[in-house]
Amino acid sequence: MSASRKKTESAIQRALVDWLASNYRHVMVQATLNENSRNYMSMGCTVGIPDLMLFWRRGGILQVMFLELKTKTGRLSKSQTGWKEAWFDALLKEKNAHYAVAYGFSDAKNILEAVLHVPKS
Repeated sequence: MSASRKKTESAIQRALVDWLASNYRHVMVQATLNENSRNYMSMGCTVGIPDLMLFWRRGGILQVMFLELKTKTGRLSKSQTGWKEAWFDALLKEKNAHYAVAYGFSDAKNILEAVLHVPKS
């Protein structure tokens, strides 16, 4: 991945985290460190895991969402596709688990608004 694309994906992520903090305070957001660094890998990070994990309660039931962020022209890497097929497709069958790939800030915002669809706090 080029440095400029990574920088753009980072900017999308920062903007999205700020937007969530301003509009959905009941949602806990956790970023993953998905760098190909031996130091990160030895600490439990795994290549291919989505960029953000979101947690909130709906009707007393814990909800979880895994969100992969891409630029508008970005594509899933082979490791991301592997994780999607191995784990995240199964999540779509669960009522309290969600997975999506968002292409740009607006797409991510629209996806989250649709999934969260609860009153903003």
